[in-house]
Amino acid sequence: MVHETIEKYQVSSKNIYNMDESEFAIGSSLSACIIINAESCSQFQTQPGRQECVTVVEFICRDGTVINLLVIFQRTNFNTE
Repeated sequence: MVHETIEKYQVSSKNIYNMDESEFAIGSSLSACIIINAESCSQFQTQPGRQECVTVVEFICRDGTVINLLVIFQRTNFNTE
């Protein structure tokens, strides 16, 4: 379906992008280091502490070019004036 749409509308490679979003916790944590088998389906989560979540979004074009990373930090101060 994607290939049909690209052909039908003659979409150029420079106009096709892939986007990926990753989230990271930064700061101190009460968790310990855990070593697990890579084939394990278990999910582990850090314990609450003084952490901040940072989201990183990347965009990669089909022609190989990239757009600068978008890094989203938690809002600390919002001035409405």
